Amino acid sequence: MIVGLGADSESAAAVPVPALSLRRELTRKGLHLMATVVPVSYAADVPRVIVIWALAFALAVAVAVEIGRSRSARARSVFDTAVGGLLREHERRGPSGATWLIIALLVAAVVFPRDLAVAAMCAVALGDAAAAIVRRMTTRSAPHRKSLGGSAACFAASAISARAIAGFGWPEAMIAGILAALAERPRRPLDDNLRIVIAVGCGILLWRMGFS
Repeated sequence: MIVGLGADSESAAAVPVPALSLRRELTRKGLHLMATVVPVSYAADVPRVIVIWALAFALAVAVAVEIGRSRSARARSVFDTAVGGLLREHERRGPSGATWLIIALLVAAVVFPRDLAVAAMCAVALGDAAAAIVRRMTTRSAPHRKSLGGSAACFAASAISARAIAGFGWPEAMIAGILAALAERPRRPLDDNLRIVIAVGCGILLWRMGFS
């Protein structure tokens, strides 16, 4: 169970948080890019059980951090000093994007066959990062808004990685890119990391059931 921040932080959360600078956006999305090691390792035949246990351990650590910053002012202060500058406004009231990223990767590993899981993980690690970086570089007036440029970057990164890392043929890789771009655009429901994994994994699975 992941808990949000406590009531004593609600007043701080009410203060608008400015958009992240390009430097901070790049630093934030560096986590996504580092997470690429998970699908690359999985595609290189690292056993599924090892991937699942590694992600489960990472999630346990993330949940402990979330609980700590929700219940302890000192823990929250340390957390905010370390990475507070990289948080989006809604993450100050609930789980961070890093926690959602780990959840998304774990869901992919547990639910989907290896190649689908790898494609879904790549869409989250590379596609979502590409969308955010391109959007931040090209939409200066409203960097939080979704943009066609960001969606195009998500599509390209997801499709190319599905082809190169997951071993999809181009038709399926293109579909994975489209699904990732569509899932990345809405703000709700669910976190976009989890939305992308579900959309890509389930979408390709249904495609195979209907046309394979």
